[in-house]
Amino acid sequence: DMVGKQKFSSRFLRRMDRMDPSGSAFIVRLGLDAGFASTLANRDDFEIFISDTYDHDQDQRWRMNGDHEKTSIIATLYSNADTSLAKNNKFVAGILQVQSYEYWKKYESSYAGNKAEYYKEKQRIADMLIRRAERVVPHISKHIEVLDIATPLTLKRYTGNFNGAGLGCANTVHQSTPLQRSPQ
Repeated sequence: DMVGKQKFSSRFLRRMDRMDPSGSAFIVRLGLDAGFASTLANRDDFEIFISDTYDHDQDQRWRMNGDHEKTSIIATLYSNADTSLAKNNKFVAGILQVQSYEYWKKYESSYAGNKAEYYKEKQRIADMLIRRAERVVPHISKHIEVLDIATPLTLKRYTGNFNGAGLGCANTVHQSTPLQRSPQ
């Protein structure tokens, strides 16, 4: 809608209409106090993948079934990469879990109206992901000053992407090769 369909060839538009969307995500952003950095054993760590399995197919099944307690997560220590992101020696971190929009569909109506159940579930999952991250990044929960949580519903609301697709189109071999995306 931003560019206008008239700017593209009909062949390109047909190809885009056949694209599969990417997955969505549950994102926890953390503003941590000045004492957090001193708890880290290694200030070189930046992005840490935390998984209960090496089997990607199993991880995908957990994801699609809404088994957030097992699905892999990514803990990102942003301030390890760039200390200027937070002032006064404070620290910025995040936790991300790829999730299916389907799990959150039941909260669509409460997201628009009475949000109590939605907020309760959002907080439950955020707390659980923080506990899981603490297996690799100890003490993180003790240093939280700011907590911001985004669900697939949040991503859909702010990006307009189908089902809160985090990347727009799925990053698959079929959809990612330059020849497949050619607008001609």
